[in-house]
Amino acid sequence: MSITETQPSGYENVYNTPGSSGAANGGNNPGTTSDSVITIATLAAAGSTGNNFAEKQAGGTPPPPPPTVTTVSGRVYVEGNGNTADNGNGTDPGIGGVTVTLRYTPPGGGAPVTATTTTTADGSYEFTNVPVGATNLSITETQPSGYENVYNTPGSSGAANGGNNPG
Repeated sequence: MSITETQPSGYENVYNTPGSSGAANGGNNPGTTSDSVITIATLAAAGSTGNNFAEKQAGGTPPPPPPTVTTVSGRVYVEGNGNTADNGNGTDPGIGGVTVTLRYTPPGGGAPVTATTTTTADGSYEFTNVPVGATNLSITETQPSGYENVYNTPGSSGAANGGNNPG
């Protein structure tokens, strides 16, 4: 599936922003007047939002470029009420000190990158400076001692659950 923007008269391309659901940029062609395409390989049930085409008036000053890095974050917690959702520390207390590993392929390919962090006291973790456009992302927790797995909840950006393995 693809979304094609027919270039409006009197405007130039600045950049395209692929949205959710695994969309891929069909090519940023700053300063050109060609049509722009964003491709969606597989449309998720949640749809795909945020597929944007930035333009500037021909000869005008472009806005700053989109960010080149982003964050990946989440939380490791004790499921307190069985609803499969993180209800925060009041109901679902975090587990600090858990090792979380992020693996991804950089934009354009290359050797896979591995980063590791440890959850804070409230169970949260964050990986910063992850390149926008990275592919094949996987997040793995090292199962905390004394706990069994109950639910894994994929986040935004077209995440898929790698498997809930209760018990």
